[in-house]
Amino acid sequence: MEKIVWILALTFFALMTIYNLYMWRKDQTIFVAPVIGLMMFIGTLAAYLGYYHLITLVIIFGGLIVFKYRKQMKNKTDKTILDKMKAANTEEPMKALDYFGTADGWAKLVTSKGAKFASFIHTIEVTIIFLIIGVILYFSSLMAEFQDGFLHAMLVMILILPITEYRKMYRIFSKYEMQKNSIAATK
Repeated sequence: MEKIVWILALTFFALMTIYNLYMWRKDQTIFVAPVIGLMMFIGTLAAYLGYYHLITLVIIFGGLIVFKYRKQMKNKTDKTILDKMKAANTEEPMKALDYFGTADGWAKLVTSKGAKFASFIHTIEVTIIFLIIGVILYFSSLMAEFQDGFLHAMLVMILILPITEYRKMYRIFSKYEMQKNSIAATK
């Protein structure tokens, strides 16, 4: 059973890398997504083979790549989310699925409740998802060899993730709210 999980994880990261390479070639944007996918594949393969020091190197390399291209990634992410939110129909009433990370839902939430509330809801969603994945990984037999280190990393991420997610989404939602208000003021 454990071998099947490893094979599924390796297949997922390989397919993610191929897809991100395809999208990178198609859009001619920054190449961070394919590199991160490749590093996830290499890190998973290293964990499966027991080369835990290689995982550390992969994480350091990934951190350096993300740090170097963080501004381009931020601008691309902001533009993509804002474009999707502008195309959303905010006249329809909120549905239950709108609360789960769709651009339509975010646009409706920002329009009806404001950027702060929408950012808070998004942060709660991301934190809960991260906690669920962390708990599953912590208690799985795959993480048995380095659970203590994983637990410390999870605690640090649980402290940092909500702050960074809130700031990121509040910045994006505020831009959308200002654009929406300026369009409404000109009518």
